[in-house]
Amino acid sequence: MKRFKIGMAVAAIKDPFSYQLSQGAMSAAERLDADLCIFPGKYIGVDYERYNDQSRYEYQYNALFDIAAAAEFDYIISAVGSIAYPVNNEGKKRYLEIFEKTPTLSVAAKIDGYDHLMFDNRTGIMQAVEHLVKEQGKKCVGMLCGDMNNSECVERFEAYRTALEQNGLPYDPKLVVPSDISDNIYKEASRLVDNNPDLDAVICVNDIMAQTLYTVLNDRGIHIGRDIAVTGFDDLPFAAKLEPPLASVRADAYNTNNQLTYRQILG
Repeated sequence: MKRFKIGMAVAAIKDPFSYQLSQGAMSAAERLDADLCIFPGKYIGVDYERYNDQSRYEYQYNALFDIAAAAEFDYIISAVGSIAYPVNNEGKKRYLEIFEKTPTLSVAAKIDGYDHLMFDNRTGIMQAVEHLVKEQGKKCVGMLCGDMNNSECVERFEAYRTALEQNGLPYDPKLVVPSDISDNIYKEASRLVDNNPDLDAVICVNDIMAQTLYTVLNDRGIHIGRDIAVTGFDDLPFAAKLEPPLASVRADAYNTNNQLTYRQILG
């Protein structure tokens, strides 16, 4: 039998999503007796000029994607949703076109003309909203919805809005703040908290953003778990180590057969 050669492009290997995805791919490659080569680049569409430290030169890592495209792989797996998170689907498609000579799987982004692998972005969010409203009695549930150029953020926002309606709460655009999907969202999280004094719960589209929200709330003397509930998404290892532990939607990038559930940690 032919031994397949597979290339995998990810963003920032220290990023928890990239790390989990790479670990899962390595496990699968070993099980299937395939060759796997991982190319850890950075991000497409980021304004690196805004940085004043060595981060301004990180765009050079993306040369690895061109190397992957030029190699003679049987298949390419590309974590498009994280690599090109700041750009719209047209920008994501332009990035994928560098692999035009190789069949390519897009991970975490639905792009026309490409196979894709996606998390179930709706179920866990809807479970979280239902729990907050019906079990905890929350009346003012906000959302840090991330980047609306990111298809996963859009799906999670739409699930939040649908779940509000299904649980008898009106949608209020003032309770939703878009932002980057990194930890660099202090200003946006502050705006959500400061502009909504009745806020009693917040859903974040990932755990990294929720961690920054924790900082914002702590800076204002707002007690997480008592004064306000916070929910993340991804259930990354650090979530359980926050104080108090972060309730999160489990999305295991290691396991390709994902079933998402809302994990509630009782403090």
